[in-house]
Amino acid sequence: MSGVERVTCPHCGKSTIKGKFCMYCGKELETVVEVQAAPQAPSIEAPKPEEMAEERKLIEQIANLHKWRFKLLDIFLEGGADVDIFEEVYREYHNRIETLENKLQEEKIKIEERIGELTTKLNQLKVRHEVGEIPDRQYIMSKLEIDKELSKLRPKLGLLQNPFDVRLADLPAFEESVRSRIERIKSSGKSLKLSDELINLIVNDLSSVLESLNVLMEQHRKIKHELNKLELRYKIGELKEDEYLAQKQRLEKQLEMQF
Repeated sequence: MSGVERVTCPHCGKSTIKGKFCMYCGKELETVVEVQAAPQAPSIEAPKPEEMAEERKLIEQIANLHKWRFKLLDIFLEGGADVDIFEEVYREYHNRIETLENKLQEEKIKIEERIGELTTKLNQLKVRHEVGEIPDRQYIMSKLEIDKELSKLRPKLGLLQNPFDVRLADLPAFEESVRSRIERIKSSGKSLKLSDELINLIVNDLSSVLESLNVLMEQHRKIKHELNKLELRYKIGELKEDEYLAQKQRLEKQLEMQF
C-alpha cells in the first residue's frame, strides 16, 4: 500500500495506517504524535506462556472439575448413577472446587489491587505531565513501563475470570445449559431421591456458576455491541474497508478466546 502514511501505535507498538484507530489493537491513536517524537522504546508484548503458567494450571484444574461435575449431574439426571454414589462423588467435586476457587479469588484480588495501584500511578503521571512537571520524554518512557506491566497483568486477570475454560462465543449456550440443570434438579431432585439439603447445595453451586459468568457475559455483550456499531459505521462510510476489516477481525478474534 504505497503512499499510505503509517504511524506506530503507542498501545501495541505495531505500524498501522494513520487514522483515529489502530488497525491491530483498535485503540485510539490520540498519543501518536508524542510517541513518534520520543526515542525508540521497546514495544509492549503480551505475556509469554511461561509467565501465565501458574494461572493457567489453576484454571485448567477448576475447569476440569466443573466439566466433570456437569457430566456427573447429567448422568444422574438421566438415571445413570445410584443416588448414594452420586452424592459421594458430587460432594468430593464440590469440596475440591471450593478449595481451588478460594485460591483463585486470592490471586484475582492480588492482581486487581496491583492493577489499581498502576492505574492510579498512571493517572498521576498524566496530570504531572499535563501541568509541565514531567517532560515529554520522561512521561512517555514512564508510561511505557507502566503499560508494559499492565499488559502482563490484564491477561492474567482475564484468564482467572473464566474458570470454565469456555470461549466467549459459546457463553450464551453454556449459560443456558447451567440454567437448564438448575431447573431439572429443582423439578426432578425429589423424585430421584435427593435430600432437600443436597438439592439446595447443587442449586447454590450452579447459581454461583451463573454469578461467575456475569463478568464474561458482559464482555460478550460489549463485543457484540462493538461489532454491530462497527458494521453501521462501515455502512454509512465513516470507516474505510481496510479499517473496518481490521477492527472486525480483532473483535471476532476476541470472541474466540477463553478469556
